[in-house]
Amino acid sequence: MFLVAWQNASLGDYNISMRRLSGLYVITEPALRDPLETARQVLTAGVRLLQLRDKTATTRELVRVGQELRTLTRQHGALSS
Repeated sequence: MFLVAWQNASLGDYNISMRRLSGLYVITEPALRDPLETARQVLTAGVRLLQLRDKTATTRELVRVGQELRTLTRQHGALSS
């Protein structure tokens, strides 16, 4: 399971079009479902903006999962934060 919000925002100085950031914005929730599995499914479905959230993880855990998520988002031409 994951949380979904509607996102239509700019990134200030970043050279990314509004069109690329429009649409579903998925926020992972590890307490409900594995973030990597969530990412694989929603990226395959066309989501282009993904946020990792885990308030209980250590910095080391967040970096590890974040690096894996970034690999997945690059493969799908998506953004992650």
